[in-house]
Amino acid sequence: MSASVRRRVRDEGASSVQYAGLIVLSGVLVVAVGTAATVPTVRDGVANALCQLFSGITGAECEGGEQAGPPRPPENHTCTLSYTDTGATASVRFPVRYVDIGVGVTAAVQTTQVVRPDGSIGYDVTISLQGEGLVALPRTQMQNIDPDLYGGLLAGGSQKWEFASEADAEALPALFAERMAHDVARANLLTGPGLAVADRVPGLREAVAPPELPPVTETSGQGGIFIGGGVELEGAPGDLEIQAAVEARGALVLGGTHNHTTGETKVRMELGAEGSGSAGVNIGSLYENLPEAARNASGTAVSGAITALEAAASASAGYPVTFPPQVVTYLSDNWPNVEGAISGKITTTTELTFNDQGELIGEQRQTDIQWNFAVGADIAPAELENLDELEFGANMVLAGSRSQETETVDLSDPADREIVEDYYGQSVTTSQPDAFGDAADARESLYDREGERTRQEWDLSGGNGFIGADRNSVAADAGLTQSTGELSSAEYYDRSTGSWIPWDGCTL
Repeated sequence: MSASVRRRVRDEGASSVQYAGLIVLSGVLVVAVGTAATVPTVRDGVANALCQLFSGITGAECEGGEQAGPPRPPENHTCTLSYTDTGATASVRFPVRYVDIGVGVTAAVQTTQVVRPDGSIGYDVTISLQGEGLVALPRTQMQNIDPDLYGGLLAGGSQKWEFASEADAEALPALFAERMAHDVARANLLTGPGLAVADRVPGLREAVAPPELPPVTETSGQGGIFIGGGVELEGAPGDLEIQAAVEARGALVLGGTHNHTTGETKVRMELGAEGSGSAGVNIGSLYENLPEAARNASGTAVSGAITALEAAASASAGYPVTFPPQVVTYLSDNWPNVEGAISGKITTTTELTFNDQGELIGEQRQTDIQWNFAVGADIAPAELENLDELEFGANMVLAGSRSQETETVDLSDPADREIVEDYYGQSVTTSQPDAFGDAADARESLYDREGERTRQEWDLSGGNGFIGADRNSVAADAGLTQSTGELSSAEYYDRSTGSWIPWDGCTL
């Protein structure tokens, strides 16, 4: 894109011959530029060259075309320095004739520290709620194999707040919970009338008034379908108790986002695929297979592990943490029930964004890969009166990493939009595989030519606690999860050199 720069040149005694030469030269340049204007790359190159040529004389800045100098990071990408995801889940699954029916809900709070496109540091808080309903084939365990196949619907929504202060961001979840409690109390048939009366009494009105929330930046809603399946394995080769699980899931989601600051509304369609797997071993069974000398030394090892856990808890809390004696005794007596597991997950999504007129204006592709090593313990009481099975436990992540690569392309240019639309049009037509191959190549070429790419990686920590119960083929589960990521590296892709460059603006 070239900018037109107005200049006023003073007459400093130039001769008529010089003026004539200047007029001829200007005419040649006008014809050349007019001819080159039909070729975007030539047009931008010529415009920038002319700007650079005359800027030394006029002192004007060159705003158009590709600028010389070091490559620039993407202008529309937000860098995440750190994040904390806290979520609560609850689900129930029960048989109905020949299938299982499942219902689940997830409430989550995500707090992120980000570097915004303008370079400022900010804090975003997103509170979301999502529900799922599924139909699955009955889970029938075959020897040590437990397969699962399901499909269903999902729906949810979220609100996002942006803050300049970390303290304000940290205070929002509690403030939101207090506001929700007020709203529930006012809607309750027992407490609502009393609060309505208090609202009319001076002095009480302030005491029962709900807290005011900060203005919401974005509101989002979504719904879609999903299908998935998985297999859980359990075995005891060589007296070792091991567990493994794999799962795959795909989803098609339609949603919309309204920005309350700009008034802009966007509609999005997201295609996602996710694969995950885990493998673990029971420490107690591993202990039984150790030499006697190693088993005799286990007491010292357990004491050292407990000390290490206290140190980790102290570092996380910011003050000394010491486990109560009964907890230390329990860990010492039951440490063989501890399991160690490594798990990983890869998620790929493609998101199409439309404006409020229904025009395709952007596409984003994202690949998210993460792994972690965690230790935990599951406890299942042997004697149960009213339940067939009860299990509860907790896990703590000792090491982990997450990497995310994001590619975006702006489709405001009708020619670029046509390339992507042709790709998706050909993807649903199987009778012309060659045409689809050409459309896919054109789309990739568009990303290579116009796309912006970033890559970020975070070190992971966190943990979870859960409880599950079964009775008469009805299974209920609930859990709490917290995951924290700290940025370890960030890069962006420079198209001119074909290389990844450190994203220097993505660090404090």
